[in-house]
Amino acid sequence: MIAQTSAAVRRAFADAVGDVRDPDERQRRSFLVLVLLILVPVFVVFSLIDLRHGELSMAFPQLALAALFVVAVPWFRRQRSVVPVARLLLVTAVLVFLREVVRGGGEGFALLWGYLFPIFIFFVFGKIEGRRWVLLLLVSTAGAMLLSSWQYERALLMRFFVILALASLLSYALEAARAKAARELGAEKAALTDALGQIRAVTGLLPICASCKKIRDGGGDWKQLESYITERTDAQFTHGICPDCARQYFPESSGTQQARGAASRARVPKP
Repeated sequence: MIAQTSAAVRRAFADAVGDVRDPDERQRRSFLVLVLLILVPVFVVFSLIDLRHGELSMAFPQLALAALFVVAVPWFRRQRSVVPVARLLLVTAVLVFLREVVRGGGEGFALLWGYLFPIFIFFVFGKIEGRRWVLLLLVSTAGAMLLSSWQYERALLMRFFVILALASLLSYALEAARAKAARELGAEKAALTDALGQIRAVTGLLPICASCKKIRDGGGDWKQLESYITERTDAQFTHGICPDCARQYFPESSGTQQARGAASRARVPKP
């Protein structure tokens, strides 16, 4: 039962991600689907809790955000890049977050949601665009606090911005390391593909003549062994003669060499 459930979840996850060949795009889609699978139930539960306490102004935005997340999955599957959809989701989520900051939602603890934004931003948008989004998040959050009717404690504000800055730096460092590893992996893959492209191998059964040693190719022509291998591999032949063939075809030369070798050994004094 557990194995079947796990397999069903994996199939649903793979179907949500879609068939994408680009590894970076597939990572972004997988990350976005994982984030949505986590946040949608959380927002639904929190909105139900707010509805139970009669806080409609907090429940409805969370339900609307959860509904948008659900609709986003089939939406970005039809797109070549998930980035435009992610921008819309990020803007919507930031607006809901700023609204809660202005209202002092959760008695000020709505600020804690801000720690999740840098992780999402840098992984999906990369280092360059991610820096702009994080800077915009910091400025807009500070402006929302100035407009807020809730009196935030100075110590809470200081801790929030310090931890948000640390989370941003850590997310940036992780994305930089991931991007570097992806570039190195891509370079190694390209080098391996190039090396494999230069390797030419002869495989399978080769019909060869038992007498002259010619090989029959796919077209039915009989070719010399050297020609066949040279055409299909990067090997080059140099010609010589082995001792057995030298004795068979050049017996006089072979006998003379043997005699010279025996004479030279005879001249060596014995110890």
